[in-house]
Amino acid sequence: MSGKFFRLLSPLLAFLLLLSACGGSGETTNHSPSGNKAATAASASASESPSTGDSGFPKTVTHLKGETTIPAKPTKIVTTNFVAAEHLISLGIIPHGTASLEQLAIFKLYDEELNNNKIANLGTPLDYEAVVNAAPDLIISFDWDQADYGKLSAIAPTIVLDTTKTTNIFQETFVLLGEAINEHEALETFFSKYNATKEEAIAALKDNRLQGKTAIFMMASEKTNYLFTGLNTKVFYDELGFKTIPDLSAAQAIDLETLRKYDPEVIFIGEDYTNPTGAVEKLKDSAVWQTLTAVKNNHVYETDTSIFGPMARGQQYALEFMRDLQP
Repeated sequence: MSGKFFRLLSPLLAFLLLLSACGGSGETTNHSPSGNKAATAASASASESPSTGDSGFPKTVTHLKGETTIPAKPTKIVTTNFVAAEHLISLGIIPHGTASLEQLAIFKLYDEELNNNKIANLGTPLDYEAVVNAAPDLIISFDWDQADYGKLSAIAPTIVLDTTKTTNIFQETFVLLGEAINEHEALETFFSKYNATKEEAIAALKDNRLQGKTAIFMMASEKTNYLFTGLNTKVFYDELGFKTIPDLSAAQAIDLETLRKYDPEVIFIGEDYTNPTGAVEKLKDSAVWQTLTAVKNNHVYETDTSIFGPMARGQQYALEFMRDLQP
């Protein structure tokens, strides 16, 4: 896909599709804070002062922009993207503020936290004055934010997590974030549930004979439908057992004629979260759509697009969704 095409998309959507395009075919593993390479790297890059107490602070964290010392356990964390805010929520921490809060609010998985807590919206794009007014004690950013580290680090201790080398779209960055703020127990709790649900999903898909079928994951929008592959969907293919269609192994815009040509046995489809316009319903009204094998066999499963992305709770929900599918 061309650079011009990506520039026309929202920043996060472009990021997700770029990750899809770069996704490798290597084996995925059962990540946990005590057993994956991201956790090991995070532990190796964080040195604690000899005078630290039970909380593990002060703590010096090595990150993309250098080293940052977090003097005490942070209680007012702000993030420069809503994925980082989501990771905090998945660890049981309510972020003090985040950029693009309204994008996180699109996903109903976070209704309880967003409705019951006041989280400052720091703008879309990030409003640095709003960050100052939030008076954070820690700022968490990702490399793809393109936020101004100099401005942020002048406001509060800032860490910038590098997602460019991840081989799993959410697990490694999620672990790095959790380790940086010493949320080891919360990580263990999350991954214990995640891995148990994954085993349940594998067993269920085998029992209902969906395992082994060709499947695609797509997002419908008003003008273009997007195919998700690579890092976004590795767990579905490499571990849950769906089969890929080799010619559809790269992120791309996909039209109905291309769908009919390759005719997947199973389709997972969600509405464009950035601009919901009823695009899925319009697809279902198409004569071409009705000819697809997945449609005729009732193997089209509608979901929200959180299952395609880098959000921790979204990936947990994806496994629950797969576990509970009806054949």
